Amino acid sequence: MELKQLTYFVEIIRSGSLTQAAKKLAVTQPALSQAVQNLERGVGYMLVERGPRGLSLTPKGKIFLRYAVEVLDAADNLMEAAKGAEEVEKLRIYSGQTVATWVLPGIFSQLKKEYSDLFIEIREGDDQFVKKSLLSGEADLAITTEQIENEDVISEFLCEDTIGPAIATEHPLAQKLKITLSEILKEKFILYHAESAMQKIMDKLLTEARISDSIGRVMEVRSLAGMVKNIEAGLGVGFVSSLVKSEKLRMVGPQQLTYKRKFFLAVRNKREVRFKKISRSILEIGQKI
Repeated sequence: MELKQLTYFVEIIRSGSLTQAAKKLAVTQPALSQAVQNLERGVGYMLVERGPRGLSLTPKGKIFLRYAVEVLDAADNLMEAAKGAEEVEKLRIYSGQTVATWVLPGIFSQLKKEYSDLFIEIREGDDQFVKKSLLSGEADLAITTEQIENEDVISEFLCEDTIGPAIATEHPLAQKLKITLSEILKEKFILYHAESAMQKIMDKLLTEARISDSIGRVMEVRSLAGMVKNIEAGLGVGFVSSLVKSEKLRMVGPQQLTYKRKFFLAVRNKREVRFKKISRSILEIGQKI
């Protein structure tokens, strides 16, 4: 029995067909079929049944699959350990600006207690960039606002936020318990650049409320941090995430100008045990936010 045979067997089951597995493994279908037959001869029983509806596992094949995955995971762990105990482990995590600025620092401060030698690299981008980076292998973990629908990815809920208008706590309106839409519209608005995900959400809310042509504009910023600083300085109303922590600004609604959004943490569904373990730790910390 060889690791290559186990790899082929596991990929066939995950792909659901010899054709798809052969494409992913870059081997011919006959070679793939022969490898599984050799594996079955080696263990002494059938692992896969071939029927009109495609491939299916035999009862013994189901048990064998579970242990095959464990063996491949253990082999990967062995290879990682063989690289040397002094090698610094690197985690590449890609996310949008809101999470990178306001969520990840708190998570990583706790994560470093468990993984003291972990070197963390963070890159920001929109959902498409983040998803593409994960699927290509450039990113180890990815955080997106939608679950990644891909058989090679495990995507789980991390946290959520609410996006809405905010003003400085020194602003006269901040003293009121409830602020109306008409009062908000009398203020000047700070915008994000046109391609920003936050600006697109802001445009959507203003359009749905039928007031996109009614707002006054005072400036445009390139980042969420820049937005927060300018709101705190009292320069106008701006849309921010409820994940932003600042005693100098207050989110003011109203409801028709708020948008709820969820974030998901994704890891490739391969044999990267260390990343899956780190991913689980991040989820446990993040879901307490």
